[in-house]
Amino acid sequence: MASALYQSVIPAPEREHLGEYYTPDWLAEAMVRHAVTDPLTQRVLDPACGSGSFLVAAIRHLLVAADRADLTPAETLTKLRRNVIGVDVHPVAVHLARSEWVLASRDAIADAANRPEFAPPVYLGDSLQMITRAEGMLGQVEASIPVTGDPLRRELRFPRSLIERPEMFDAAMERVAAQIRTDGDSRQALVDAGIPEDERLALEPTLDLLNDLHTEGSDHIWSYYMRNVVRPLVLAEESVDVVIGNPPWITYNQTIDRLGARLKQLSVGYGIWEGAQFATNADLAALFFTRCADLYLAPGGVCAMVMPHSALAQGQYAKWRTGRWMGSDAPLKMNLAHSTPWDLEPLEPNNFFPVPACVVYGSRMESSSALPSEVEQWIGEPGSVDVERSVSRLVRDEGFQSPYAGRVRNGATIFPRRLFFVEEAPLVGPVAAAGTIRVSPHRELPGREPWHSLDVAEITQQTVESNYLFDVALGASIAPYFRLRTFPALLPIASQEGLEWLPSDPTRLDPASLSPRMRERWAFLSDVWEQRRAMTLARRLDYVHALSAQLEWRRTIDRDLAIRVIYASSGHPTAAVCDDPNVIVENSLYWMPVGTHEEAHYVCGIINSVALRELVAPLMPKGQFGVRHLHTHLWKLPIPSYDGGRTADVELAQAAAEAAKRPRG
Repeated sequence: MASALYQSVIPAPEREHLGEYYTPDWLAEAMVRHAVTDPLTQRVLDPACGSGSFLVAAIRHLLVAADRADLTPAETLTKLRRNVIGVDVHPVAVHLARSEWVLASRDAIADAANRPEFAPPVYLGDSLQMITRAEGMLGQVEASIPVTGDPLRRELRFPRSLIERPEMFDAAMERVAAQIRTDGDSRQALVDAGIPEDERLALEPTLDLLNDLHTEGSDHIWSYYMRNVVRPLVLAEESVDVVIGNPPWITYNQTIDRLGARLKQLSVGYGIWEGAQFATNADLAALFFTRCADLYLAPGGVCAMVMPHSALAQGQYAKWRTGRWMGSDAPLKMNLAHSTPWDLEPLEPNNFFPVPACVVYGSRMESSSALPSEVEQWIGEPGSVDVERSVSRLVRDEGFQSPYAGRVRNGATIFPRRLFFVEEAPLVGPVAAAGTIRVSPHRELPGREPWHSLDVAEITQQTVESNYLFDVALGASIAPYFRLRTFPALLPIASQEGLEWLPSDPTRLDPASLSPRMRERWAFLSDVWEQRRAMTLARRLDYVHALSAQLEWRRTIDRDLAIRVIYASSGHPTAAVCDDPNVIVENSLYWMPVGTHEEAHYVCGIINSVALRELVAPLMPKGQFGVRHLHTHLWKLPIPSYDGGRTADVELAQAAAEAAKRPRG
């Protein structure tokens, strides 16, 4: 019930931005029954509880066990309050999950004699603890939270005894915040909240700091912030027996810049990713599994999470699948062979998550065990009692095998398109100044918000030197064997040498290298971008040097040998030959220089073939519309380099060249 309300209250784009996807009840119940073997004694935590599907399943599981054990309602309620805990970062989700917790427990609550007033153990909190460290609390009388971004490095300090009473802590902090906002007496707020005198005295420095933050104009977030940070710290110290749930399904490049940087830093610290070439497309789910096991799981405890299907076999998860990770204090060893993983990809219709999923079980042990290569495949209709389960062996990729792998580069990140791509605008006078062109933002190319509706009047019908205009190949620029139209874009490429950076700041272009018109345009574009993002627009344009690499290749290559294969990064395998060195390849495409037209046709023949798609499909992650991310898996096949002395290679190249000839008429 709450899950449907949650999806109706929180817009789909916001849930997608947070990587939140509703877990079907049938899956939550199956996972709880499998992972929670003793519900009366095991403490269960869902660190990303959403609207509460796993909490409800855990409560029902405990109620059955309590009935069998003839527990009284009061005893049952005590077990529920201790053993079924949820945390989520979204306030609406927390309110809905609390409601679901109470509704699922209503019989025990109603029948418990002399029951105390309580709030369900579902908390607003950041389970990843991105700001504070759990180990900072161990053995301390107080918990301290640093004031983020404060040059004075001030800290909010709270008595541990108060934090361990979350209902009273939350109520007290809300009263304090209300008094501070109205210039009231924050100390009286603690009295009204029933806080004992010794704790009130301990809180006085924190009240003074909160008043200072109010005076500085920063108090509006602290009531939320304190409750958001503190509760996961206590849970980390207490530890739980089962961590279960559905972690956020977003990639690092979908997070805001500073958060993404912190997430990547955590991932590097845990040592869970294989390689860096496609690291920005890695899912946050693996880090969430690892981090929550590290922070909250007791020795011998079980972590059970829904994961993207790619976690079972894809190369970027290879290190994570070993179960040997670096923890926050010491090496973290997980037995990922605790239970056979569940492969949910064969279920039809497979539309309950944005991509096919699996379930991974791990236990925290003194020695690690890798994720098994065998999985339990679920075959049939989702949620049906007739679903069949059979053990199957996975096909795993274990790294690149083709010699072409090291020659491939992603195109440049020319984004947002609204700031770069242009179309010719009508002249104001009879002729344009020599070497200039009048342009406006391109109207055909789709754009994402907030860029699509951006006010760009300042760069509409603008005159700029035509030497800054470049033909750019997008995904729409190719079909199998054919290169179609390119799209014009204004790029701040100063000369044949390429981009010119400020010596004092290598993240920014040297404005002196640009013409006055282009300098003015670039200043506007950079300002628009940097109001919304931390990374400079110049660094974004040349992210991982994807633009510089093309400019360097173009500058140094013999024009008679300037032959590339360009192919799509998504959709059906699609490749074409590009022999124009002036074309810039955008990041919806990949490009690879080759030595001859024959080799180019040979590679295109392979990429465009049905045989390649069938061979690479088992290695690729799957979406609702089939396999995806061809670019990261194509060269894992043992595709040999072109050999003009090998008959099969020559015949394939000739056939592809024939296919590339446009039909007459």
